[in-house]
Amino acid sequence: MKKLFILPLFILFTLQISAQNVEEAEAILNKMSVKYKSMKAFKATFSWELNSQVENIEESFSGKVTVKDNKYHLDLGDQEIYNDQRTVWTYLKDVNEVTITEYEPDPEELTITQMYSIYEKGYKYLYLGEETIEGVVYDVIDLTPEDRELSFFRIQLRVSKKDSIIKSWKIFERNGRIYTYKIKDFKPNIEVSDQDFVFNTEKHPDVEVVDLR
Repeated sequence: MKKLFILPLFILFTLQISAQNVEEAEAILNKMSVKYKSMKAFKATFSWELNSQVENIEESFSGKVTVKDNKYHLDLGDQEIYNDQRTVWTYLKDVNEVTITEYEPDPEELTITQMYSIYEKGYKYLYLGEETIEGVVYDVIDLTPEDRELSFFRIQLRVSKKDSIIKSWKIFERNGRIYTYKIKDFKPNIEVSDQDFVFNTEKHPDVEVVDLR
């Protein structure tokens, strides 16, 4: 009888803890979202890593990104991507060629412009606890997409407890691949114009234009 009595109490206690973790995750995510949405624009340097034990893959690169609302300019060194939410320009520096396409949102695409608001629709979330990295405390949160047809099944965010800025996020794919993005330098509320997210052919003499629109 004691075992039968203890089991429902244990289940109830577990459910209460889970509910608290969901509420805490939501509070942290909401605070983070408000922080980013209040910024005029921001710039960051970042690193990207791909690891897969199944495929024996280890790849990495670094880059810079400038963001205003959902517009962004991505500089990866050998190529740049400009996206003003209508048109995408992909510039290959070594061949001095730019490819122009219409912007078509992809539900599989996960960029820094989405990380601070992606949880708002189609995701469940859970607070996992705190983690200290180089003396800085971060809140760790798991996001699980409700759409089971997506190629990924989990996103893990690390958010600074001090200023609600995203430190890193990991994307776990069903094929065993893990993508890790880490923010190394973050500059909020910078001054940019909408033209900063449009490729300027005048600044690139003799550029070859491939227009696929």
